Amino acid sequence: MTKLVRSPIAALAVAVSLAAPARADDLAGEWIFRGHGGEVRLLLRADGTYVFEASKGKWKRDGARLVFTPSEEEETSYDLSLDGDKMTLSGGDLGAPVTFTRKGERPKASSPEDEKAKAAMDSFSRKPQGAPRETTKLTPKFSGKTKTVKDKSCEVTVPESWTFQSQEKDGVTIMSVNPGLQATDIMKQQIIFWVAPVKHSEIDKGFRDRVDEGADKVDPLFNSNGVSMKREKTAILDAPGGLIARLDYKGTLTNQFVQGQKATGLFALSQRKMYDVAVSIVTLDGNEKDNTDEALAVLDSMKCLLKDRDPEKEKEILGSWIVPSKTGNTWETYDFAKDGTYKWHYESSYSGTFKNAGGDQTGAWGTAGQDDETGRYEIRGDIIFFVSKKGEQGQRFEIGVDDKGKTFLRVGNTKFLK
Repeated sequence: MTKLVRSPIAALAVAVSLAAPARADDLAGEWIFRGHGGEVRLLLRADGTYVFEASKGKWKRDGARLVFTPSEEEETSYDLSLDGDKMTLSGGDLGAPVTFTRKGERPKASSPEDEKAKAAMDSFSRKPQGAPRETTKLTPKFSGKTKTVKDKSCEVTVPESWTFQSQEKDGVTIMSVNPGLQATDIMKQQIIFWVAPVKHSEIDKGFRDRVDEGADKVDPLFNSNGVSMKREKTAILDAPGGLIARLDYKGTLTNQFVQGQKATGLFALSQRKMYDVAVSIVTLDGNEKDNTDEALAVLDSMKCLLKDRDPEKEKEILGSWIVPSKTGNTWETYDFAKDGTYKWHYESSYSGTFKNAGGDQTGAWGTAGQDDETGRYEIRGDIIFFVSKKGEQGQRFEIGVDDKGKTFLRVGNTKFLK
């Protein structure tokens, strides 16, 4: 599950990038996972009951989570990701993600209306990013002189008076903006941009799906840490640079500088090649200089660059890499070949016991999950790009020697050793 940043503004960017939820009728059916210990069967019935080995009870989908309530026991919930006929559960009492494969045919939709709704959602594919229905045309413009700012991976046009303070947290680049305000006026409008590599599980998610799910996750963040706002509008903007999801809020802001002052909030998200790019804004009422239009123009101008391929760096990562496991329950490897292909492998196995309300053991369980991926890779700058049947993904990477003298390869937030 995505780890949220405590800052009420910076956290919005992370929340909207959560995967879209699966509908309950997408999950009903029989699911199997296969491991070294054999097969384990999970049956999700359409009437809301389930059978999982010796455990029986009720199940439900709650947003992007799957919740089980065994008979006479407390409920347990798991983070849910659905990719075709594969369902991955993580969190809860699992030490690592577990992937099930659907057995047999997917149950048909309950009505023609459901089929039409599914077809409509499928039309919002991010590859290519075609404009869905119910969009609003946006042609953002700058009101004054601009300058071009570049970093390792992106290029953006900004007003000349703007300055940035950048930091990186959990792979997300967060850039706080001062749009030319004086120190005494800095609280009147807070603007933050962020850039994050698109998550592997989200490459093929529909844009509208991600907006709807992300909006539900953003709402609580506008009601914490002194911010008390209600979402008034959600829109998808068709801008020259690509689709932009815009969420508008209204309410009050209270902190050490202001007490219960009326304010508005805005969150806008777009995709640029292998990156999600967003801007969040909180504005106090009475602010003389509103930079919202300028901020949207900056967002639309963002271009993430593909640098020249780096064969020398590609030679450095050739061979096999593994993630050290302290428990021995997981196994994750990368293999990079000279011909530009790669193989990724992950497997896990866990076991435990079933207990009744009195604490007596009533049975035992074992779970295992496995996932494999093959494709082509290339390195450009500090980004390694993977292309497979799951889509295309860019991840920041680093290769070096740790304090124990071991050569390591870091892909995203995961550290591999030779």
